[in-house]
Amino acid sequence: MIADTAFTAWLLDSFIAFTALLMFVLAVRRPVAQWLGPQVAYMLWLLPAARWFVPPLMLPDALRPFAMRVPNGTMGDAMMQAALPVGPMPPLSADIAVAAAAPAPAAPAAAAPVMAEANFDLASGALLLWGCTALLLFALLLQHHHRVIRAARKGAHELGKVGRVRLMESPNAGGPLAVGLRQRTIFIPATARGWSLDAQQMAVAHEVTHHRAGHLYHNHAAMLLLCLNWFNPVAWIAARAFIFDQEADCDARTLGRYRFDAAQYAQMLVAATTGSLPSAAMVSPRANLVNKSVIVRRIGRIAMREKTSGRRLLGTGLVILSGVALVPLTASLAQADSPAARPSSTNNISTTTTVKNGNTERRIIIGGGKEQPTYRRDVVHNGKTYKVYTNHDMSEADIRKTLDDSDKAAADAMRAAQDALRNSAEARADAAEARRDALHAAAEAQRDARQAAREAQRDARQNAEEARRDALIAAEEARRETRQAAWEAQREARAAAAEARASARSVIRETNRNSINRTTFRAEQDGRSATVVIQRNNRTETE
Repeated sequence: MIADTAFTAWLLDSFIAFTALLMFVLAVRRPVAQWLGPQVAYMLWLLPAARWFVPPLMLPDALRPFAMRVPNGTMGDAMMQAALPVGPMPPLSADIAVAAAAPAPAAPAAAAPVMAEANFDLASGALLLWGCTALLLFALLLQHHHRVIRAARKGAHELGKVGRVRLMESPNAGGPLAVGLRQRTIFIPATARGWSLDAQQMAVAHEVTHHRAGHLYHNHAAMLLLCLNWFNPVAWIAARAFIFDQEADCDARTLGRYRFDAAQYAQMLVAATTGSLPSAAMVSPRANLVNKSVIVRRIGRIAMREKTSGRRLLGTGLVILSGVALVPLTASLAQADSPAARPSSTNNISTTTTVKNGNTERRIIIGGGKEQPTYRRDVVHNGKTYKVYTNHDMSEADIRKTLDDSDKAAADAMRAAQDALRNSAEARADAAEARRDALHAAAEAQRDARQAAREAQRDARQNAEEARRDALIAAEEARRETRQAAWEAQREARAAAAEARASARSVIRETNRNSINRTTFRAEQDGRSATVVIQRNNRTETE
């Protein structure tokens, strides 16, 4: 199996560019979420994904490297030819000893195909190992995905539908779970019966938002990219950050659509993400999302959601501008085939000039190869006499035609080199202009960002001032109502005390009156008894 070198080069460039874009997103996602909101931070992950859809850029012939346009030449040969002035080519019998495209020795020429074949076999083996590992990992992840869904469906029963999404209660679900690309389903754990009605509504709304935002499709695409980059540690780090930003984006969308209380929503997150069931959406287990620090950062992202529509629009424009500017810069470069790069019959021509005994001898060898030239002919070309050696018998006309073709090829190479230099200068000028435009656009973006930040700060100060005034007014009204209530309470207390005193006096008077009556009655009884005793004593004394 022989690997396609063009595809291998494009694949290697794509891996490098994808990693660079992932590192860029990992570096800017937090400040972007802080200034522009979690929804804009989640959009940043489109940049590395879009890199895989960028085709190689075909360079024109003028921008091809010199070594690819000079037959059997090297970069040093091309640069030396480019240094020569443009104009009529000097004859091949120049007094400067130049050996151009000399035939290689027999042993390296025989070993070159073996080395190339070994390189191709090594590239093919690496490509085969990469593809088999990616397919195996993708199959394992799909198996894990379906195993989680089967575990959630076991013993589950349907509660109803939210639009086109089925709502099911599962005793095996450790937390709310959204699954299904075609048959959209939400699994709610049986423990959710102990939650409050608001918490249940928030959990269901969160999972419905996952379906509406297409997060499950995003997760499958991310899983495929992760399998293609299974050897890249940056991709595995980015996978966790991607899931976190996706959950923060879902939180912001849910709170913005359903207007839930943020504090109660944070309490629902703590209660809903403590399950033990792995997440079916991506590779990383759910435990990666319920770590205490992760929950704290996710709740912190909830506070970042309240951004103005202008700031979110600015963030969306900056993401699109970054995609248009950065992604094409990472495209692979390819060169189109041109006649200058094709081999010609003049590739096996070499010329040397030697001096023997004060006489200049000009030798031209046509053919070369393993066999030494056996035919010799003296040929006059451009007013100079050459000793021409060939492997086979050639007429003088054929030799002159071959030399003319060689001169034309050298002239074409010279003109191509000069054109490349001119085009390179124009490309550098265009690059400098593009750089100036990019710097100008970046400066304008910075000014817009600073202006937006100032407006946001001014809005925040105004809101804080209005809130402070409202708080002062509310506090004054509360104090006034408190004083009024205290005065009314005091008045009622005084009236109750007066009534109590009046009642007490009445009770005392009644008590005193009853006491006086009882005393009088007793006194009357005591007086009668004393009179009877006295009368009895008188009768006794009389008798």
